[in-house]
Amino acid sequence: MDRDATFDEDEIQQLLARAAELQAASGDESSSPGLTLQEVEEAAESAGVDPRHVRQAARELSRPKTTHASTDVNDSHLFVERWIDRPMSEEAWTALLSELRHRTGVPQGWSLSSPFEWSTTERIGDTREWTHHRLGNTRELRVSLRPSGEQTQLRLAKRTSTDGTPLLNALGIGAVCTIVAASIVGGSMGSWLWALLGGLIALSITTPIAYAGIKAWRRSQLRSLETLADQLERVLIDSPSSSSAQVGNSSRNSLGDAQMESSESSSASPSQTPTRRREGGQT
Repeated sequence: MDRDATFDEDEIQQLLARAAELQAASGDESSSPGLTLQEVEEAAESAGVDPRHVRQAARELSRPKTTHASTDVNDSHLFVERWIDRPMSEEAWTALLSELRHRTGVPQGWSLSSPFEWSTTERIGDTREWTHHRLGNTRELRVSLRPSGEQTQLRLAKRTSTDGTPLLNALGIGAVCTIVAASIVGGSMGSWLWALLGGLIALSITTPIAYAGIKAWRRSQLRSLETLADQLERVLIDSPSSSSAQVGNSSRNSLGDAQMESSESSSASPSQTPTRRREGGQT
C-alpha cells in the first residue's frame, strides 16, 4: 500500500482501533497500548496539528465532568440538581459563595443597610447550604452542596409560590377581575344581571390568561435557575479539589517536620552552640 496515502478522521480511528486489536491478538507486550502526552503531541505535529491544541484538549479531558443533571417542579418550588465527578473541598465552597453573592447581589446576614433581603449559610452534617431570604418570602432560594464519596451533589431550590397551585393562583386572579368587572358593569348598567354577565365574562377570559402567564413565568424562572446552576457548576469544576488541598497540607506538614528535625539536630550538638555564643561575645 502507498505510504503517502492520506486518511480522513474516521479512517484514522478505524486504523488505530484495528492496529490495537491486532497487537492484542498477537500477545505482543513489548510496548504499552497507551501514549504519553508528548508522544501524542509528536504524532499530532506530524499530522499538521499544532501541539498547543493537543495540550488544550488534554486539559479539557482531564477536567471533572457532570455525571447527572435533572430538573423538577412542584406546586410551589423549582428544583435543579447536578452531580459533579469530583470531591468537595473548602476552596470549592468558598468559591461557590463568592459566585452566589456576585450573581445575586445579596449580602451575607441581615443588616439595616439591606433590610429587605439577605442570605445565611449553615452546615448540616457534611452538607453546606446557602439560603436567600426576602422579606415576606423567606427561604426564596436555597443552594446546597453535599459530598458523596468521590462526587459532589449540587442542588438548587427556588420558591415560586406560597399560596397553592398555579391553577388556584389563576382562579384567585380571575376572581378579583370578576369582582371588579361586575362592579363596573353593574354600576354602569344599573342591573345585577348585567353585573353577573360581566363578571362571568371576565372570569372566563382572565383565568386562562392568568394561568398561561403563571406557567410561562415558572418556565422562565426554571431556565434562570438552570443558568445559575451552570455558572456554579463551572466554578466547582475549576476550583481546587480536596485532594490537591490534602497534598498541599501534607507538603506543609512535611516541611514543618523537616524544620523541627533541623532545629532539634542543631540544639542537640553541644559543641557548636557554645562556639556561636563565644563568637557573638567576641564581636
